[in-house]
Amino acid sequence: MAWLALAVGAGATLSHLGVHPLWMVPFLPILLVPNDPSPRPNSRWISVLLGLTAGFASTQSGKGQLSQDCRLNLPEGKDLTVHGLLVGPLVDGRGEILPTVGFLPGCRSTLRVVVPDRLIAERRLGEGARAGDDVAFRGRWRRTPAFESADPKWAGYLQVTSVPDPVQRLGLLESAGPLARVRYGVTKIGGWVQGRLVDLFPRTAPLATALVWARKDRLSPEVREAFARAGTAHLLAISGFHVGVVGGLLLLLLGFTGLSHRVRILLASAGVWAYVLAIGVPDAAFRAAALLTVLALGRILNRSVAPLGAVATAFLLFLALDPIALRRPGFQLSFAGAVGLLVGYRAVREWILTKSGGKVPQVVVSGVAAGVSATLATLPLVAWHFGRVSVVGIPVTLVVAPLVALAIPGIFLSLVISTLHQGLGRFFASGVEMILQVIGASVAWAGSLPFSSIWVSEATVIACTVAL
Repeated sequence: MAWLALAVGAGATLSHLGVHPLWMVPFLPILLVPNDPSPRPNSRWISVLLGLTAGFASTQSGKGQLSQDCRLNLPEGKDLTVHGLLVGPLVDGRGEILPTVGFLPGCRSTLRVVVPDRLIAERRLGEGARAGDDVAFRGRWRRTPAFESADPKWAGYLQVTSVPDPVQRLGLLESAGPLARVRYGVTKIGGWVQGRLVDLFPRTAPLATALVWARKDRLSPEVREAFARAGTAHLLAISGFHVGVVGGLLLLLLGFTGLSHRVRILLASAGVWAYVLAIGVPDAAFRAAALLTVLALGRILNRSVAPLGAVATAFLLFLALDPIALRRPGFQLSFAGAVGLLVGYRAVREWILTKSGGKVPQVVVSGVAAGVSATLATLPLVAWHFGRVSVVGIPVTLVVAPLVALAIPGIFLSLVISTLHQGLGRFFASGVEMILQVIGASVAWAGSLPFSSIWVSEATVIACTVAL
């Protein structure tokens, strides 16, 4: 499975590097070679070449579909009137809307909007509009110069010129398909969660929302910079760490129901997928959910699961659903970190134990080994995509990660308790907010240290990689 994943990834990489499809013609006769189904095929090279061809072909197809995205084809200055739901709050006049009508026929993609201060004050959008609210915007489309992102969301934005009254959403959804209705319903739920977090955590709502709902709209540039300099920006992204905490919390709660172990695992896996879908399916969260599902199926079927094979399975599933994902930094960092943990954790741990003579506590050894192995695997990618690396990331993560592990279930429990009793929910959230404040203060202090991060050029990354 690992070899197949490498082959598919190599084929996708060749496509992203601009290799012409004609170069794959010599590999096509491999499709005519008979290869009997077997758990361990005798001709591994046939499977590898098939994977290489499939990865290239699926990525070429995905790029063709991506080029048809309506946001990539809107001309500069086109007049648009869009009615829909706010996906997140308007912050400094910038936000994101999920259209229900207007825009283009058949286009249900989210759209970025920029609203002038005059209209925000006139329509009271800054204080009245929340995520999940019905809104309407009229304006002109502005294309992003030199657009190179893998996400069409950044291809441009709607420069709002007026804010008409929104139409009734109920009548519009009657003509929408079932998937569109589900998406609108999830957006409304997301709006409720974001609004409730603002009420429960008045001082740390931006951090709480980023930790459990993958929305960083309200995070100030100073906070984002502090997390980046401290090497803890991965804690703000919904990653395997967050999904693991959610899965563990669900298993803990289901343990009180008296259900069988298999049923609890299935329900926890379903709950994890519901959570990942609700927050917009971030790359790292999808990888973690797929990995947990594979491991859960192994437990249910009483079969051992090779960790590297599970990661490879998640990799193949992700590329099958989204062939363009390999181009995104989040996808690359997620799987690089996971493979780094699997390949390097044991070696780094044994090295630390040998050098320390067994005097270092096991908890510290495990944390340092995990941090070092994941950091070394992702370091070249971080340096290439973001132009800098943090030198304090591992020790700061060792301090902050346990606090995040406490804060995430605390935030979820605050939401649940507040639905039953608002006063009790606020009381519980006040204690969780103290943890969030400690996290923010710790990261801000670490990020302010001299030389907490260093800038690295692309030429340096290439030179170091070649030298290594």
